[in-house]
Amino acid sequence: MARSSLKFVLDQNLSVHMLGILKAAQVGPVGRITSLTELGFMGDTPDVNWIAELGGKGYCVVTRDNEILDNVVEHGAWKASRLSLLILKKWGSQPRPEIARRLLYWWPRMVETAETGHEGDAWKVPCQVPDPSTQIRLVTGLGPGPNRKPQAVHATLRRLPTKP
Repeated sequence: MARSSLKFVLDQNLSVHMLGILKAAQVGPVGRITSLTELGFMGDTPDVNWIAELGGKGYCVVTRDNEILDNVVEHGAWKASRLSLLILKKWGSQPRPEIARRLLYWWPRMVETAETGHEGDAWKVPCQVPDPSTQIRLVTGLGPGPNRKPQAVHATLRRLPTKP
């Protein structure tokens, strides 16, 4: 069942910066990504309130709040609301640049999954993404010297030390 009009809402725990990054990257669905803040919910709004308000209205909330499925009250509110959820499992302690990288990596699959799912479904999105340092390999190069001839070289990028 395709839900191509589904609107994606970022929870307060993802910060407005993540919404800006998704919009700047022009990831799909363009024009259908927003945040709880843009929808008028203050940062101190209890989860059960926005869950009840958004349920059944074509929204899918993206959150790092794993408690929604574990807390009895929040779980009950979510089940009653039929609100779709994409829960970023174990993303809580990641620094912002890492969250942005992971969100951009997973975003197309998250959208596809939610749009082909059913109202009220919830999915957990893993924190792991392939390590880019093991993905990019030099397979040929022009060896040293003036008569540069192609030669097979197998090198893996290494992470550079981060500055304090």
